[in-house]
Amino acid sequence: MTFRGNHVDELISASLTGDLTDAERLELNAHLVRCETCRATLAAFTAGTIADAIATHAANANTVYVCGGGARNGHLLRQLAAALATHGHAAVVRTTDALGIAPDQVEALAFAWLAYRFDCRQPGNLPAVTGARGLRILGALYPAH
Repeated sequence: MTFRGNHVDELISASLTGDLTDAERLELNAHLVRCETCRATLAAFTAGTIADAIATHAANANTVYVCGGGARNGHLLRQLAAALATHGHAAVVRTTDALGIAPDQVEALAFAWLAYRFDCRQPGNLPAVTGARGLRILGALYPAH
């Protein structure tokens, strides 16, 4: 990939679209380790994007629970709280630890819940969220025999 203009900006843009080679990804990661300004910009962008989505889709939320790797990033959590405040949203930002669920286990638990719903022949979707025409049993079972 040939980069023109600001090399780092183009690397970051390419990373968002999955267009980095392994060497470029290593170059970008090395730069981000050294560049506090870029890290701060990306954290603000991430927090702002999440806050925009919450303001649009969950404006009445009192608490925002964060999971995954971002839950271990105190700076990002503070940025998210600040971004929510700029939207006039007074939600408290917490990790899913506050619910007794380790932040790194949420995705696995979600898939376990979907499997349970399938096994019980119960719907696993919310039409208002998925856009489906109604409740649906999700998934399939393919026995080994």
